[in-house]
Amino acid sequence: MAPGAGTRSVAMVFRAVVFTFVPTAIELVLVCGLLARTFAPAVASLVVATFIAYVLWTASLTRAAAEARRASKQGRQQEWAHVLAHVHPCNCARCMQACVAGAGQLLQLRRRMQQG
Repeated sequence: MAPGAGTRSVAMVFRAVVFTFVPTAIELVLVCGLLARTFAPAVASLVVATFIAYVLWTASLTRAAAEARRASKQGRQQEWAHVLAHVHPCNCARCMQACVAGAGQLLQLRRRMQQG
């Protein structure tokens, strides 16, 4: 049986933690220890503060990009619903959802064909 999307997602997060976050944390601790011992604890504190600021800044940019993608996707779906409301003979919500979903799939197919 092939692993599902949930299993793959958990595996991806686990790999990210084990091979990215843990080594980064170990390196940060070792570097800050060396800096504190060689120079001053204030230098190590400055490195930690800079790292924390970078992580927060990256997280906020990632969140903003995800929200922009979500808003763009919702906007496209609303545009299609508006267009199809004037073209489609049946205005029931179920048919409209099917038309919007189908139109989205056609757009994705067209983009793939143009890229390929």
